[in-house]
Amino acid sequence: MPTNVSHPNTSEQSELPQVDISTHAAIEGSNLTAESAKISSESAQEIYSNYHRNPQSSSQDEIPEMAVTGTTLGLAGSFVAIWLLFHISAIVNGQTYRDFVYVFGVNISDPVWYEWFTSMFTHANFVHLLFNTLALLSFGGVIHKAFKSRFKYLAFFISVGLVASYVQVQAFTLAGVDTMNMPLIGASGAICGILGFYSLIHPRTEILFFIFKLRVQTAVLLFIGISIAVVGYWGVGAGGFAHIAHVTGLIIGLLVGVCHGYRPVLYTPKPFAPFSVFVKPLTYRL
Repeated sequence: MPTNVSHPNTSEQSELPQVDISTHAAIEGSNLTAESAKISSESAQEIYSNYHRNPQSSSQDEIPEMAVTGTTLGLAGSFVAIWLLFHISAIVNGQTYRDFVYVFGVNISDPVWYEWFTSMFTHANFVHLLFNTLALLSFGGVIHKAFKSRFKYLAFFISVGLVASYVQVQAFTLAGVDTMNMPLIGASGAICGILGFYSLIHPRTEILFFIFKLRVQTAVLLFIGISIAVVGYWGVGAGGFAHIAHVTGLIIGLLVGVCHGYRPVLYTPKPFAPFSVFVKPLTYRL
C-alpha cells in the first residue's frame, strides 16, 4: 500500500532559483531555433542553386512556368519572317512558294552544303510552321536556361537539326527511296531535341499528345516507339514526315540531358478511378 513519504530537503528544494533555470532554457531554445532557421535557409538556397546540376533534389511535381527567352523569340521570329518573305517574294515575282522550298530545302539526292542550314528555317505550310513555332516557344526557353549560355543553346539547336537531317537523308538513301521531287525541310529534328532534353528537366509536365494529355516523358518515349513502328511498317518516308529525323532529335536531346546530370524519373501510374474516364477523359496519366 503506497504511503506518502516526505523528503527532509523538500523545503530547501522549493527555494531553488527556478527563474534562472527557465531563463537558461529559453535562451538555449532561442539559439536552437535561430540555428535551425539558419540551416533551413542555407539548405533551401543550396537546393535552389543546385537545381539544374542535381535535378533529382527537386520533386519535379510543379508545373513550370512558360519561360520564353529573347533567343527563343528570335528563332521563332525567324521562322515566321522567312515564311512571310518567301510568300511575298513569290507573289511579287510571279512564282510559287514551292519554288523556294526546292531552292532552300535539302536536295536529298544531291545536297548542297548551305541547304543543311536553310532547310531548318523553311516550312512546308502554315500548319508545319505553327506547330514548330509553338513547340519552340513552349520548351525552348527552359533549355536555354539549362545551358546558361546563348551560344551553347544555339549550338545545340543547330547541331541537333543538322545531325537529324543528315541521318534522315542517309535513311532515305539506304532504303532506296526515290527522292527526286522531295526536298527535306523544317526544324522538327532540332525541336525534337529540345523536347527530349525538356522531358528530363520536367518529366511530369503534361502535354497534349494527339488527343490525349500525357506526361511529357511518357509522350516522348511513346512517340519514339510509334515512329519506329511506322517506319518499320510503311517505310522511311511514310506520310511525308521525317520520322527518322524526329527520333534522332529526341534521342540526342535525351542523351544531352543525361550528360548534364538529369535522369529519367520512374513513377507508378495514377490509380485508376472508374468514373473519371467519363468526367475527365483527357487527364488520365500513364
